[in-house]
Amino acid sequence: MIAQSPAAIAWGVCQCYIMYKPEVPTFPKDTLNKLFNVDTDANERRELLGRLRGDLNTVMFFWNLGKGTVDEEYNKIHAMLKQLHLGNKILNFNGDNDLKEKQNVLYKLTLLGIVKDWTVEYATLAKGTLSVDYAGMDVDAVKDTLLKYIRKYDSEFTFDEKITRYKKFHDLMNLYAAKPIKALCYVLITWTNDNILYGRVQSIRNMMDFCSEEISDEDFRKKINDFFRYTDQVVVFDTIVQHPNEYKNWFAIIEKNGKVINSDKASNTSTSLLRYLESYGMNTGLNYLSGMLKLIGGEYKVDEDRRFADSFKSMRESFSQADQEIILTKTLDIAKNFDDAEKNMLSEVILKVYPERAEKIHRTLEDFHSLTTIIGRHTLTLRKILEDNTRGLFK
Repeated sequence: MIAQSPAAIAWGVCQCYIMYKPEVPTFPKDTLNKLFNVDTDANERRELLGRLRGDLNTVMFFWNLGKGTVDEEYNKIHAMLKQLHLGNKILNFNGDNDLKEKQNVLYKLTLLGIVKDWTVEYATLAKGTLSVDYAGMDVDAVKDTLLKYIRKYDSEFTFDEKITRYKKFHDLMNLYAAKPIKALCYVLITWTNDNILYGRVQSIRNMMDFCSEEISDEDFRKKINDFFRYTDQVVVFDTIVQHPNEYKNWFAIIEKNGKVINSDKASNTSTSLLRYLESYGMNTGLNYLSGMLKLIGGEYKVDEDRRFADSFKSMRESFSQADQEIILTKTLDIAKNFDDAEKNMLSEVILKVYPERAEKIHRTLEDFHSLTTIIGRHTLTLRKILEDNTRGLFK
């Protein structure tokens, strides 16, 4: 059976042998990619599970056990909030499952600051009561507590509708504007599903990739070691977690003494980065590095990586024009020595966000992708001129 995370191996939880049955070769790759995509929500991921047939099916089944939909999770919170609001601070439980469910709800309420703490008192081995320290439901206090919690994992989080990746949270606040506590509950559940639960899914993805038939036993052990190795780069990753938009730190990873790191170093650093990507799915700096390190290491695959493109979207929406220009220029300068395949993939990613930069990209990289974009654009212009002239002849 595949281990559920690299940590299980590194800390000795899994020893000796790892037996893993991959999906059949004919299994749609795009479906597998969507399962692990950062933009796939919990409900979509649940629907995809029924298509799995290998060991991944078993791992994901147990991982998903007991996880409800967003509406189901909210209904549980709402039921407990009604009891607490009515002054019922002693809650009965009957059985381990009931206790677990109630404590899961209480934990979410602590993240909102509505509950300070709780204690469990057993009347029998299976029954008892939960004594809850209820703090109340002041909207401003709840919102402030929630933002502090989220920004521990995503320091860029905002309710600003202009930022695409956060727009759905803005929409939730508007949808339930008349019931702000409900809105904040939905934000918490949705964000948790998108980020905390996604981190666990990403751990499974990492182990699946590590167990690929294309990786030798020696490479597998090396990847596990690189995953947990503490290096100077890891110190910089910690800084980027706290300050994701300080792009000088991004290039401190990519360059040493004014020179771009070699492919082996990039591959090792990319593996170390995986540990951070499990926890910080929306970090602009880490997402940028996830793509650049793979490009330098010759490991990038456009169809499997949404993070890199998302980093450029984030830059376009929230960085100053001057900073965007510096980052793009520096990125292209680094890519001058890429192979043609890597140049084309980088060009494709950037042009999806910056279609007007095709000429700038081609002047630096002389790549085929930006060239075809430029030719296609001029072809459309020429066609329009010919059509206009043709219509003029028959007037």
